[in-house]
Amino acid sequence: MQSLSFEIIELIATLISANDRYTCLSVCRAWYGPFQRALYRSVRIHTRHQFKTFRRCLQSFSGSLVRELFLLNRVGITAEELDHLVVFCPLLETFDFSADGSWKHFKPSKILCWKHLRRVSPLDPRLSNSMLPTFADQLTHLTLRGKDARKLHSCSTLIPFLASLPRLQALTIGDLEDAWAYSELALDLTTIHQLLPDLSYLELWNVCLGPPLSSGGITIHGAAKLHTLKLMSHLSSWHWFHYLAYTYPNIKTMILNLRLKVLLQRSMSPKDFVEAQEAFLIMARSYTRLSTVVVDISPKLWPGQRFLDTLERTGTCLKEYHCIQKGWTPQMLKALTVCGATTLSKVHISLWKGTRDLLEIIQPLANCRQLEDLDLSCGEEDFVVHNSCTLNVFLNHLPNLKHLTLHTCTLYVSQEKDYTSEHGLRQLTLEDVCFSTAVMDYVSRRCRSLCDLRLDYCTKLRDHTHQEIRIDMPHHVFRSIRICHTFLSSEDRKRCNVDSTLLSLAQLDKQRRWRKNTDLDGLTRWYHMGDTNGNKVHEEEEELTRGWCLQRLTHEEIRLVKSFRMEPQQWKNLENAIRNTYKTKKRWETDLPYGYISIRCRSVDRLTFNHVEL
Repeated sequence: MQSLSFEIIELIATLISANDRYTCLSVCRAWYGPFQRALYRSVRIHTRHQFKTFRRCLQSFSGSLVRELFLLNRVGITAEELDHLVVFCPLLETFDFSADGSWKHFKPSKILCWKHLRRVSPLDPRLSNSMLPTFADQLTHLTLRGKDARKLHSCSTLIPFLASLPRLQALTIGDLEDAWAYSELALDLTTIHQLLPDLSYLELWNVCLGPPLSSGGITIHGAAKLHTLKLMSHLSSWHWFHYLAYTYPNIKTMILNLRLKVLLQRSMSPKDFVEAQEAFLIMARSYTRLSTVVVDISPKLWPGQRFLDTLERTGTCLKEYHCIQKGWTPQMLKALTVCGATTLSKVHISLWKGTRDLLEIIQPLANCRQLEDLDLSCGEEDFVVHNSCTLNVFLNHLPNLKHLTLHTCTLYVSQEKDYTSEHGLRQLTLEDVCFSTAVMDYVSRRCRSLCDLRLDYCTKLRDHTHQEIRIDMPHHVFRSIRICHTFLSSEDRKRCNVDSTLLSLAQLDKQRRWRKNTDLDGLTRWYHMGDTNGNKVHEEEEELTRGWCLQRLTHEEIRLVKSFRMEPQQWKNLENAIRNTYKTKKRWETDLPYGYISIRCRSVDRLTFNHVEL
C-alpha cells in the first residue's frame, strides 16, 4: 500500500465516498496527506452549526485545500464570515449557496480577491457588472435566475452578456421556480452555440425557442462538445425535434420536459405527429453515447417502444431511463430491459392502469443485473386502492435493489413472507401510499441495511395498532428519516383529511450509553407539531411553514396520548375532519384523534417531521 505513487493515491481519493476517505486517512502515513486534501477539496455544508464548525477548522488546517464550497438553504452567513472565507480560502474555484439574500453582504472588492473563481451561484445583479469584467475569461459555469435573464433580454443585453464569457462550459437559465413563471424567455439556441463553442452542459427553464427554420431548411450549427441537455420549455414548432437530433451527436444525458404550442392549438396533422416521432428515432440512431433519458412529453409525440428498439439495434447501453406516461405496455417494459440488460441502473416509469399481476412488471426488470434504483408511479390518485403492490415481490426478484420509490398505490406484504434472506435495500420512499403496520414490520426484519426512510402524504390502514403509526426498527442506524403529512384511514379505508401531529422517538444507542437511565420510556421523547401563529391565515405560500415548530410533551401529556382510545364514532368522523392550520401548544389535545407516529431505532442522524427538522 505504501508503495503506491502519489498520483495513484490522488486518483483513488477522487473515486470514493467521503466516508471511505475518512477511513483511508488512518491506513498509513503516506496516505494521510493525499486523502486529507481530497476531503477538504469539496466541502458541502447543510446547517448553520456545520458552518461554524467549518470556520473553526479553518484556524487549524490550511484553507487553501478548499476548492469547492457549497452552502445549502439553512446556512446563514454574515459579512464578517464572508470576509473570513476570502482570507482563509484563497484558491476557491466554486462558491455556491442557495440563500438569495447572501450576496447583499458581499462587497465587490472582496470577491475580486478570489483569483481562481470559475463557478458562482446565481449572482445579484448589483454585483454582476463589477465581477464579470474581471472573471469573464475564467468563468466556466454560470447560473442565471429566470427573472434576471428576462431583465437582460428586455434590455437587449443577454446575448452580449453571454458573448463576454468565451470559456463557459455549463450554462443554466432559470430553475424550478421558473417552471410556473407567467412570462417566457425567448431564446435563440443557435446563437448561443455560436457564442459558446465549449459548452458541454445546457439547462433551460421556461424558455420559448423560436422557429428553427430558414428559407433553406433547418439551419444546423453543431454542438459536438455538449454532453448534457436539459430542456424544460415550450417549443414553437415540432421541427425543433429534428434540430435536436442533428445538433448534438455526443449527447450523454437528455432531459426533455417539453410542451408544443402548436399541439395546444391542435394544429398538427397526423403526418406531423409521424415526422415528430421519426425525429426521436433519428436521435436514437445518432446518439450513440446516450446513457440517461428523461422524457415528459405528449404520448402522441413519443415513439415509445420503437425508440427503445432502435437504441438496442444501435448498441446503445442505457444506464437511466425516466418516462412518466399513461401509455406504458408490458412490451415496452421488455424492450427497455433488453436495451439495458447489463447496464441499466435506474428506472422511473408509470405503470399501466389495471395491472393485476405484479410479476408481469418485476420479472422483466429482474433481467437487469445492475438495477439499483427503481421508481414506480402506480397510476392516478383515484385508483390508489386498485393499484396494489406486494413489497416482498420486489425484494425477492430484485436482490441488487438499493433505492425503491413507490407512488400512489396500496402496499401489502403477502402471506408467504421471507424473513430468512436479508435484503440490501438502503432507501425506501413512499409517496401517497397506503400501508399497514405489517409492511413496516416486514421492512424492519428483512431490510437491516436501510438507512433512509421517507414517507410523504401516506396513509396507514386501520389495523391492530389503532391510531398508532408504528415504525419499529430497533436494529437500524438511520442517516435520515423524513415523514411529512401522514394520515389515518377511516373504517371504509378512506384517508382522513387531517394529518398526524404527534411524534415519539426512541434511540436505543442513547439508552445503552446512558446506563443511569435504563427505562426506555425515559429516553423516548414526545413532540407535538404546532404553529406559533395559531389559526392565523397565511397570505403567502412561502409563509405557510414559518411558524411551524416541534414542542416537547410533558410526562402528563404523554400519559394522555398513551391512554387515549378512539371511539367508533370518532373513526367514522375521520373522513370528514377538517383542519386549516396546525394548533398551538395549548390546544394540542384536539389532535389526539388523528393518531401519533412512534419511531424506535438504534439512532438517526437527521429527522424531519412535516418539513421541520428535529
